[in-house]
Amino acid sequence: MNDRLFGTICGLLRILLWRGQTLGGENLPRRGPAIFIGNHSGSLGPIACVSAAGRRMYPWIHSAMLDPHRAPAYLQTDFVEKDLRLKPPASARVAGRLARLTVPLLHSVGCIPVYSSESLRQMQVTLQTSLEHLLAGQCLLVFPEKPEWEEDPATHIHRFSKGVLWLVELYYLKTGLPLRIIPFSVHADHRLIWFHPPLELTPAAFALPGGKESWIQDIEEEVREGYQGLALSS
Repeated sequence: MNDRLFGTICGLLRILLWRGQTLGGENLPRRGPAIFIGNHSGSLGPIACVSAAGRRMYPWIHSAMLDPHRAPAYLQTDFVEKDLRLKPPASARVAGRLARLTVPLLHSVGCIPVYSSESLRQMQVTLQTSLEHLLAGQCLLVFPEKPEWEEDPATHIHRFSKGVLWLVELYYLKTGLPLRIIPFSVHADHRLIWFHPPLELTPAAFALPGGKESWIQDIEEEVREGYQGLALSS
């Protein structure tokens, strides 16, 4: 899918599904690589970000969503029954039909598969593909929440995985430059997205106590606080 078609689809999503307000637009990079990191906020989180950012993005996505054999079951539990509130057997039929549309669409958008088992080989595939996009000056969209990990009771945001921060080191090894991270918070119910000021990270940042774990916790906290701020501002 070329950038023009991607922009057209984003415009349609913005009008038909998102219809939200953007805060922090001054923090959006107009050019150069960046990783956008935020909370998923259900199915609207990715739509909100790609609609509001004004940049072509390559999202990390669960590998099941890109597999025509596994996508129906994943969609049934993660979207059709959770968001559409349908029950079996109707949920299975709807998920099957959706998968026939979403799998080729997500491939054409350039989604990057993330594997739940996260074996070394699978992680290398995810990181190498991501690095190639960054070296080409492109943007990634990453939701590092782990559904099986602890959930914050106030925001329902799950703890973040630090895996995405490996790209800071890989990018620096190739370029000698810092990598830009854009944290963002989405509040789907209030149709608000807030892009926070960018971070410029190099591997030197991970030499501090806590390393990557400390940094991903700081990003997670900023996203959670932003979410709570959006709830209060509406």
